[in-house]
Amino acid sequence: MDLQSSILRTVGYFSVFGFAPTLDELYRLLDHKASRSEFEHALRGMDGIVIRDRFCCLQGQENYILRRQQKNAQHVSGMRRGIFLGRLLGIVPGVRGVFLTGSMAAGSGLANEDFDYFIVVEPNRVWFVRLLLYFRSKYLERRYGVRLCINYIVDEKNLEFQERNRYVASELVLMVATYDEGVLDKIKALNGWVEEFFPNFRWRETNGLVERQGLNRLLDKFVGLRIVDVLEYLERRRAMFRLLRIASDSPEVRFSPVQYKGHFAGHGKRILETFAEVEQKLEQ
Repeated sequence: MDLQSSILRTVGYFSVFGFAPTLDELYRLLDHKASRSEFEHALRGMDGIVIRDRFCCLQGQENYILRRQQKNAQHVSGMRRGIFLGRLLGIVPGVRGVFLTGSMAAGSGLANEDFDYFIVVEPNRVWFVRLLLYFRSKYLERRYGVRLCINYIVDEKNLEFQERNRYVASELVLMVATYDEGVLDKIKALNGWVEEFFPNFRWRETNGLVERQGLNRLLDKFVGLRIVDVLEYLERRRAMFRLLRIASDSPEVRFSPVQYKGHFAGHGKRILETFAEVEQKLEQ
């Protein structure tokens, strides 16, 4: 596989989202190891790709560049809001890390769209903290007129991702830490496999590193009490009884004592299937 083929394929992956990446974003998500100078040299005179200002897209999809240029200010506003709301979710007792994911983290989300979050919680407290997060998110939705999607929660002893593909790897690379008690460093250490998909990537630095203080620290101690073991068990049984009736055998839907993964729409599977079709066309 040569570098130009990798560039074309990576731009094709972004096209699945209707998205025109910057050259920096394109380089980070290449599936071919290359220096920055090698990357820039390979771009010169490439067929099938349009580069305008600092953005690029497949030939015939120049409207993606125009759309991103026009909506960039809205995205910046949305990103600020997503980081702010993520920090407010981090206040919930038992939360150890809140990461903004989805289109907002990738660079295409707007201020009026949904905000997706991946959340890490204290060990053996996934379901109790999920319940607290539900009430907190509903309050924030009413107050700020937004929709918060908390569809992936794991405990901090289970940070190694078992589902390994291009989509999951890109979600990890692009996610933005909004509240972090040292969780991101653990995720980095346990998921080195991401480099198999994106050998040029660099993890985003955390901008939400915090230390619990005062009342929040006391509430965390309450969540760690043995009596909450009972509440965790009861809430897990209640929630799983309802959720298992609508669950599928998809790896995007998983319920266990250490994780809640509720990607019911199967977005990741659809993205990979569409990308396979795009990739086939590019090879013709």
